[in-house]
Amino acid sequence: MAIIGAVLAVVNFKTWEYIPKRDLTRKLLEGNLLRILGSVSVTIIWAISMYTLYVYLGAALYSENRFSSSEIALAVTFYGVGAVLGSLTSGKLTDKFGERKISKTTLIFLTLVLICLGIFFSSGD
Repeated sequence: MAIIGAVLAVVNFKTWEYIPKRDLTRKLLEGNLLRILGSVSVTIIWAISMYTLYVYLGAALYSENRFSSSEIALAVTFYGVGAVLGSLTSGKLTDKFGERKISKTTLIFLTLVLICLGIFFSSGD
């Protein structure tokens, strides 16, 4: 997957080179790069946390807690349903409370969920 991602990144960068750049876009980026990277960093941390867990959840549930394949499927399904519900509601919550407050709150919530999962897996129950 990493190789495919790297290939797609190169294709993406090459594609964007051929799209004419307007002065407005260039002016928006000038002086705002750190602010833009700060905004995107929350999404990067969230995505890495969410999607890395998909890779290891099934293996951890089996090796640490001896879940059956149907229990693993159910756990991954609930995790996926939670991710979809979060995606569907986040836009409305952001409109209502603002992007900064929602980003911080959801990142803290995700951190707590991952800590709880770590405790669950390390307990061996």
